[in-house]
Amino acid sequence: MAAERLLDLLAKHHLVMTLPAGIPTLEALSTGNFTRVDNVFCTGGMAERIIRCDTDPGLRPTKTDHFPVITSFDIQAPTVSTEERLNWKKVKWKELCERLEEDLRLIGAPTEIKSREEFWERLRQVYEVIEDILRDRDIIALTTDSPHQRRWWNRDLDRMREDTARLSKKHYRRRHWLDHPVHELYRRARNDFAAEIKKAKAAKWLEWLEQAEGDSVWDIGKMLEGGPTD
Repeated sequence: MAAERLLDLLAKHHLVMTLPAGIPTLEALSTGNFTRVDNVFCTGGMAERIIRCDTDPGLRPTKTDHFPVITSFDIQAPTVSTEERLNWKKVKWKELCERLEEDLRLIGAPTEIKSREEFWERLRQVYEVIEDILRDRDIIALTTDSPHQRRWWNRDLDRMREDTARLSKKHYRRRHWLDHPVHELYRRARNDFAAEIKKAKAAKWLEWLEQAEGDSVWDIGKMLEGGPTD
């Protein structure tokens, strides 16, 4: 009955054996015989991630007959792409415009385009000018996105966080002075900061919805079908 119950559970939950056959898990203290009394099961999906499942007799504690079973999984999460890109937030726009105006003069004064070939040639020249400027790191630097970046964060939130942190310290130092005005200032700053965070998140969410295409549309659908979570 016990064996049937075990087999039913294995089939119901789609469990597979991950400890290879023939590996003993116990050495009887009285006889010294090696037997296999322990098993390791996991789901098929997790089984594909197993790096190692084996006993390690070297880790066997004293006065025990069982060998430790070591199971290691590959649970590394996929990393976010950290490719470099142009940092448009910190472009030196004055220098860029001056350089663009200067370099465009070098390809000649604007004239009427009279053929398709002439159009594509002029377009190629303009592209080369723009690409050359965008390679100038004194005008526009490169940046990489952090895997932990909060894309909804902005400079206003930076400023509000600093103000709230400063008031928080003052609020704490004067915690015994109950009617000091800094307590009310801190309360307002904290509430305003929380409200602005909520507003920034909502704005970023709407921006993503408006620009979503391809796989992102399916991701949005799954989120909406999933309902609220904790």
